[in-house]
Amino acid sequence: MAVSSGIVGVSGRFWGSTIGFCVMQNATVFLNKKHFFKLSQFVTGENPEAQQTIASTTQSFIAKGYSADNANVLAMKKIFGSITKQSTLLADMEIYTIVGYGLLVLIILIACNQHLRQTMTLVKSKIWIG
Repeated sequence: MAVSSGIVGVSGRFWGSTIGFCVMQNATVFLNKKHFFKLSQFVTGENPEAQQTIASTTQSFIAKGYSADNANVLAMKKIFGSITKQSTLLADMEIYTIVGYGLLVLIILIACNQHLRQTMTLVKSKIWIG
């Protein structure tokens, strides 16, 4: 029986870790894509703020000595790089908020456990005589 319980414990730890990493990685990729597409919708020809940012970034690259074509490509790369960073931050915020709420629910469930309540009552009566 001890061998079987050891195998069950090790396999449970392995599969739990593997599934947990898988869920976290897939959630990160899904949320990064979602936020990237949502944020990149604002970089259009109709958006004056986006065009102004592209123009000023292009001018800064031209001032550094790049040609107009190369400066435009570098400006777009810089803007989409900042969109990528922002989407990663938003995805991480969502994931850790969900994990935090899950832990809060777990703490509440543990606090409502009847066996733990009885143990705490026993500890209180032994420590604080009352």
